[in-house]
Amino acid sequence: MAKKVVYSLLACCLLYFLLQSVQPTVVHASSHDNNVEWNGLFSDQGPLYDSALEPTCSTPLTLSMRTFHQDITSANIKYYDTADSSFHWVAMSFSNTDATQRFDIWKGTIPASCSIKLPFSDQRWLSHCLV
Repeated sequence: MAKKVVYSLLACCLLYFLLQSVQPTVVHASSHDNNVEWNGLFSDQGPLYDSALEPTCSTPLTLSMRTFHQDITSANIKYYDTADSSFHWVAMSFSNTDATQRFDIWKGTIPASCSIKLPFSDQRWLSHCLV
């Protein structure tokens, strides 16, 4: 009987020390830290991110981009316009946070015209640092 008590006490002590040595995994949240969480960026040509799949001359084109919640402070769309053969920038603005509270949606609108406009890239600013 005494051996069972000693073994139980030793087992409890061992379990206690094992549990004390286990460190929880730290999950780093996105923030305004001059570090873009690239795996949180997403956009495509689907209806959630592109307002006009087949725009006409009178249709402005609103593009959206998903980021991790509070990961960036600003974003821009860079596009090429065949009317003047040059690149232009459109500022994106924060639109909303999704229902899961994990992602932010940013939107920017390319003005309507009959010239061909080719979205080239987006640009993200963190605090005062261009990424």
